[in-house]
Amino acid sequence: MKLSDYLKKKEKHWEKVFDPEKAAGENWYWDWSTNQPHMRKTKNKDDDDDDAIFKSLTKCFSFSVFLGNVFVLAAIWMERNLHSVANYLILSLAVADLMVACLVMPLGAVYESKTINGKV
Repeated sequence: MKLSDYLKKKEKHWEKVFDPEKAAGENWYWDWSTNQPHMRKTKNKDDDDDDAIFKSLTKCFSFSVFLGNVFVLAAIWMERNLHSVANYLILSLAVADLMVACLVMPLGAVYESKTINGKV
């Protein structure tokens, strides 16, 4: 008996490993730490559409956060009666939020669009 025949009888998921037509859209690999096969889904057309929607929503949200914080900074900077200790705290929070909108959110969107099943 061949090894492939034995494995096909023993475990059902091995059929996909030995039959490429059944494994369309899947990527099998051997995990040496657990000594078990694992399957990782590959991207398809629907995932590309979801990525485009996710990227456009993230861009819109990032831009609105950026614009809102710029307005807060401009208001505190230009209005003399807004120069108080409490408003300086708000100014500091707006600067921190502005950095998140400019640095963290775009990098997070790129990372999320590159992952498949939680793995890069």
